[in-house]
Amino acid sequence: FIDQPVNGSASPHDAQVSGSAAASSLSGDEWFHRAISLEDADPDAACDAYRHAIAADPTYAPAYTNLGRMLHQQGRLREAESIYRLGLARCGPDSVSLFNLGVLLEDSNRSAEAAALYRKALEASPEMADAHYNLALLCEAKGMRREALRHLSAYRKFSH
Repeated sequence: FIDQPVNGSASPHDAQVSGSAAASSLSGDEWFHRAISLEDADPDAACDAYRHAIAADPTYAPAYTNLGRMLHQQGRLREAESIYRLGLARCGPDSVSLFNLGVLLEDSNRSAEAAALYRKALEASPEMADAHYNLALLCEAKGMRREALRHLSAYRKFSH
């Protein structure tokens, strides 16, 4: 998985505010930072905070990415897939979400769909080393040696 990049950080106070009028008036960005601060200690509360971020700003792409990643890690694959797809539909192509959805589809034994998503992620971010690596493995498994070698070479180039 790849985490969505974060600018700034949440304060300990942010994670403690709950259910109050202040909590209901938080922005998508504030909910997002609260969710990040809760991920290790309370994954369910973090997922709820990501959902609040999405409700506050339906175009806040990093919230979809991180919520999808957390749900995937919890084994909630269908829900994670729905979140990734909703985020992509609302926010447009995002290489991190495309990559993470590809990983989820690989984990669901849907390798052809995963390969297509890795290719889309690479269209958006040609230097995404992890997408090149995963695509190289899928191409190799399908007997597509030339494409596998090309992606493995790109992985080596961009993974420094």
